[in-house]
Amino acid sequence: MTSRRSNRFLPPAIALVTVLLLTAACGGDDASPTATPAPSEDAATAPGDGPATFEIAQREDIINGIAASGSQRFEPNSFIVNQGQQVTFNITNEGLGWHNMRVAGSDGEFGNADDTLTDHEPRFVPGDTGTLVFTAPDIPGELKFRCDFHPDVMTGTIVVE
Repeated sequence: MTSRRSNRFLPPAIALVTVLLLTAACGGDDASPTATPAPSEDAATAPGDGPATFEIAQREDIINGIAASGSQRFEPNSFIVNQGQQVTFNITNEGLGWHNMRVAGSDGEFGNADDTLTDHEPRFVPGDTGTLVFTAPDIPGELKFRCDFHPDVMTGTIVVE
């Protein structure tokens, strides 16, 4: 008798599996023009077209009360903003050393008149908080930022869409 009961449920189970497989097969192609790629998990995204504010920390790995060599970093270190959007970074120095944040201008070079620098010129000392405010360019592209005191390891990008 047990075999009759299980056979009775077999056709509905096959029908359910068939429907699920057809639904998955017709669900669409990720490469279709309407598919939108998800932003990187590491990127912070600016909401809407209005002003955007991001929280960013300047951190160091600390070992026995000393900053580990090469451990300086921005968290997060990647942001997505809209063209022409006013952007404010609220910055906290959670490390032991001096830091700042400099965004290269549209020429992609640091140290020029088109750079934007944090309000704590020339540096944030440990525990300092402050801001960097700038307006994204009106053209899409990628802007680089860095700490002038750790320019090789403390870097990041701002993607303008």
